[in-house]
Amino acid sequence: MNQMSERTSFKRFPAIHCWIKHITESEYDEKKNIFHTIFGKVKRVRVIGTIIEKSEEITEVDDYNFGLEDDTKENVQLIFKLDDGTSLIRAIIDTVDPENYRKFSLGNIVDVVGRPRKIDDNLSLWIEIIRKVEEPNYILLREAEIIKKIQSGDIQDIEVVANEEPDNLSKKIDVNNLFEEN
Repeated sequence: MNQMSERTSFKRFPAIHCWIKHITESEYDEKKNIFHTIFGKVKRVRVIGTIIEKSEEITEVDDYNFGLEDDTKENVQLIFKLDDGTSLIRAIIDTVDPENYRKFSLGNIVDVVGRPRKIDDNLSLWIEIIRKVEEPNYILLREAEIIKKIQSGDIQDIEVVANEEPDNLSKKIDVNNLFEEN
């Protein structure tokens, strides 16, 4: 049997070029873990923004003990607050060595690919790729791409999502009919 024919391929969602406001003004569908924006359904975005805050946060990883000597690991998260002139978003890189990201500092303009997430009312962007933007024309090009997409009418109405609370089963269960009498 040929192993190449059995290979599983994974579908990766494209990173939609947008402004931060397109994420902050979107509707989040909790069940599908997807954002409804003017550009349609979005799971990954690509934004350019200025770093206006940078911090490190250390959290403990609650992994299973695999029998290793050191089963209490620490997880370092880098947290950036990004501003693109339309809105602000908190961007997070998880489980990193902060030394690898020293070149990113306040005032740097960065190009970020990531997955927006919303937990409770906290919106954040989980960074997959981050790089400094050195060429100012790159920023102008991205702005022009987004403006062209909007002006050409390649946009949609934002779908309103009803994120309902789970049904209260206690109201649906008829206690009188749970047990039969003999």
